[in-house]
Amino acid sequence: MNTEQMLQRANRAVKFKRAKTKKTFGITPELKQFVRQVARPANRGALIAEAFKSAAGSGLAENCRIESFRSGVLEIKVRPGPYMFELRKQSAEIVGEIRMRYPSSYIREIKIVCLEQ
Repeated sequence: MNTEQMLQRANRAVKFKRAKTKKTFGITPELKQFVRQVARPANRGALIAEAFKSAAGSGLAENCRIESFRSGVLEIKVRPGPYMFELRKQSAEIVGEIRMRYPSSYIREIKIVCLEQ
């Protein structure tokens, strides 16, 4: 047996013992679209709410309710009186802290709405 035949046999043996790779499929376009349109924005909203609570403080955050976040405007309903005054006073600092923590949030301002009792 010459060396070329021995190499061919060895190659066949290696190919035979090699595990066959399974065919995998990529993410479907529908799933990609769902993640892009629904999952990421929902996650971003949760991060903004969490950042607002930590930036505003627990006392103020308990008396506020985040209503919406559209086009960079965070709309917050707050109880009238000292809570509204305090939120109005701290709004620039809160926006700055949220931007610092989550730059992808694109928050520009806080719109304060009176919470009717």
